[in-house]
Amino acid sequence: MPIEELARRAGMTVRNLRAMHARSLLPPPELVGRKGFYTERHLARVMLVLKLQGRGFSLAAIEALIESWEAGSGLMAVMGLEDSLLTPGTSGARAEADVEQAFPELLQNRRALAKALAQELVVKRDGRFVAPDAELLELVKQQVLAGFPLEALLDDGEILIRDLDRIAARFRRSFFEHVVDRYLEPKAPGSNPGASTDLEACFLLDS
Repeated sequence: MPIEELARRAGMTVRNLRAMHARSLLPPPELVGRKGFYTERHLARVMLVLKLQGRGFSLAAIEALIESWEAGSGLMAVMGLEDSLLTPGTSGARAEADVEQAFPELLQNRRALAKALAQELVVKRDGRFVAPDAELLELVKQQVLAGFPLEALLDDGEILIRDLDRIAARFRRSFFEHVVDRYLEPKAPGSNPGASTDLEACFLLDS
């Protein structure tokens, strides 16, 4: 698809997509002659960036996370983070799933169920087990069908959650140390009192 179609499907402007390119958040297009075309994989990357932004990550933090994942063990490919965004219904409110219908094998493994409850992959509501995020439950199910032991997959998920919490905390500390603290310093005499200190503007693609 051309960049205009990618922008339309992602609900963004072409300018924003080009800004993502400039920050290496979006891989380059596939060239056919001199014209660049984008694929569903590019759309998945855009949706991933938007999801991380929606969870409070700055663009600099997202850039660092993506670079780390791609330079390491290919975490996004292994865990299917981008692939999960290629499935329908990834925008808007998350759909729930009845675990007994969607993934009954999970209920048959008490230890795995306990881990799923601790991670809030599954919650108990009105006497039945519900997955608050049907897509995430389906992703776990597909990984099990691909050969991953269920308990080992949940153990890895718990480690991943802790790692992401530590990464997020580190980026928050760095953000406050290198960005917020500068804006909180007292203004020098004679400085413009009307100068903008809107921190949120630092992370807008369209400035």
